[in-house]
Amino acid sequence: MEKIKAFFRLAYQVICALGAIACIFLWVGIRPKRVSGMTWPHWIWLIAGLILFALSLYSSYRGWRPCKLVIHSALYGTGPSDDDDVTKALKRVATDALVIDVTNIALGRLLGNKDYDPAPGKRKRLEVEYSYASPKKLTATRPEGARLVLPEDFSMKAEMEKLVATTKASPVAKV
Repeated sequence: MEKIKAFFRLAYQVICALGAIACIFLWVGIRPKRVSGMTWPHWIWLIAGLILFALSLYSSYRGWRPCKLVIHSALYGTGPSDDDDVTKALKRVATDALVIDVTNIALGRLLGNKDYDPAPGKRKRLEVEYSYASPKKLTATRPEGARLVLPEDFSMKAEMEKLVATTKASPVAKV
């Protein structure tokens, strides 16, 4: 499967490069020849070349596979009255995973505001709605000072919940 993807990637880039070359030829004055009595208008060649070149640059920059982690919404604050929407900032840094300290400093860096604090003197939380490699939306909430790691390891989360339930239920022997 990887070989097929690599072949199509290469073919796409070759087509884009040919479009760019056609664009350059038109720019310097080399015109397309008549093919069986028909000539394309030069501006069509120019536009086609520019579009293919732009697509080539964009695909090289963005990569070929979509990110598995999709951030749908992210709110930072104490509640609805003073929550800040930090969705765009987290989307910029999220790839297939996201690890971020939930602090004013870390979120301020992402937002470009070194003095960032949506609710001074109050305990805040970061609430993120996301999906990972599926359309199912999940929610993760972390208090200020904690670390948010997405995607969450649900098997580990379940084991921790079992451990907490077991330690609460079992009597502690005093020696």
